[in-house]
Amino acid sequence: MKHLFISILLLLIATFPSHAAAQTLAQADSMYDRKDYTASFASYARLAEQGSASAQQRLAQMYEKGEGTSKDVPLALKLYRMSADKGNVDAQFKLGYMHEFGVHMDKDLVQALGWYRKAAEQGDMTAQYFVGVAYEQAKGIAKDEGQAAQWHRKAADQGDAEAQYALARMYADGRGVARNDEQAFFWSLLAALGGNPVAERQVKKFGAPLTPAQRKLTQDKAAGWVAKPL
Repeated sequence: MKHLFISILLLLIATFPSHAAAQTLAQADSMYDRKDYTASFASYARLAEQGSASAQQRLAQMYEKGEGTSKDVPLALKLYRMSADKGNVDAQFKLGYMHEFGVHMDKDLVQALGWYRKAAEQGDMTAQYFVGVAYEQAKGIAKDEGQAAQWHRKAADQGDAEAQYALARMYADGRGVARNDEQAFFWSLLAALGGNPVAERQVKKFGAPLTPAQRKLTQDKAAGWVAKPL
């Protein structure tokens, strides 16, 4: 089956003139950003056939959306899986998301968590947040708020505003971590500064248990955190 798939891909590539194909992924990405979907599709297809996991992920996206080619979801799924199996973080997260929400397939929270974890372990902050949510809400695994807090912290440290707000709530409630009002206010501030709309509305509530001096100290700490390079 794999050989048949590669043969089909090679046949598709052969239909495009060689001068249309970029030699590097960056060049193909530039074509895509310019909305030159025909040329970028040809380029991604050639690079994918050469074994590029990143090109396979981008080609899958184009088949899924029908950009530069006819829409072909089954082929897109095969390419996402091929890319994910090679360690491509974007493809791994995509498969996790599709399994969780039943996009192009039946819902499967266990499979979703498996793919999120693969991406999270490579440092993808959004995947780390989703793993945290899985532990917090018992999605595909037994509830474990300690693990949830750890994964939210990994994502929060990288600047994920959703994870920062989740961590703020956990510190405020003492779930998975010891209750700490200063930490709750600190992470809610960062989430608000990062554009989380719920944190923007709730940040004053998180600061209410603190003295004015504690709030000022925590605000200065948050401002310094935002200013530092990630």
